[in-house]
Amino acid sequence: AAARREPPGAQKLLRLGIVGQIGAWKGHDDLVDAMAILLRDGEPVHLRIFGAGNDAYVDSLKRNIERLQIGAHVEWRGFVRQQDDIYNGIDVCVMPSRFEEPFSTAALEAGAHARPVICTARGGFGEIVQDGVTGIVVPAQRPDALAEAIAGLARDRDLLRRMGEAARHRVAAEFSMAVFAARFIEALPLPSARAP
Repeated sequence: AAARREPPGAQKLLRLGIVGQIGAWKGHDDLVDAMAILLRDGEPVHLRIFGAGNDAYVDSLKRNIERLQIGAHVEWRGFVRQQDDIYNGIDVCVMPSRFEEPFSTAALEAGAHARPVICTARGGFGEIVQDGVTGIVVPAQRPDALAEAIAGLARDRDLLRRMGEAARHRVAAEFSMAVFAARFIEALPLPSARAP
C-alpha cells in the first residue's frame, strides 16, 4: 500500500501541554474550552495533560471533555518525573492560570527546552514570559483569547520556533544557576575595611 500523504496545505499537528497540579485555579477548564473552539475551527491541535489532582475535579474535567466531544484530542499523561519526557513531546506549554501564581518553574522548564509559553497575566508569569517574544500573554478565564493565541502559533511555525529559541536564551541569560549565584553575591554586603 502507498504511504499516506498529507493533502496540500495541511498543517502539522500542534502539540500542546499543560504541566503541574491539576486544579480549577490552574485554568484547565479554560484550556479545555479553548480546545473545543480550536477543533471546531479545524485547527490541528492535540493536548497532553501532565500531573495529578483532586479526583473529583479530574473526573469533572474528564466529563467536560467528553461532553465537548474532544476526548480523541486529549491525552492524560499523569505525573512524569523527567522534564525531557514532558517538553520533548510538546510544542507549546500552556499555563492559563486563574490565580496569582508567584513564580512558575514549569514556565522556566519550558523555556529551557525552547518551548514558548502561552500564559495569563496573573502572578509572576510576567517575570518569565515576554509577551510576543518568548510566548503569549492572554487575559485569564478567556478561552476565546487562549484559542486565538494557540491558533496563531499553529499557523505560524516560524514564529513558534523563534519564540522557543528566544525563551531558551532568556532562561539561560536571566534564570540560570550561574546568573542567580552572581546576583546573590552582588547583593551581599561587602565587609567594611578597617582603618590601620
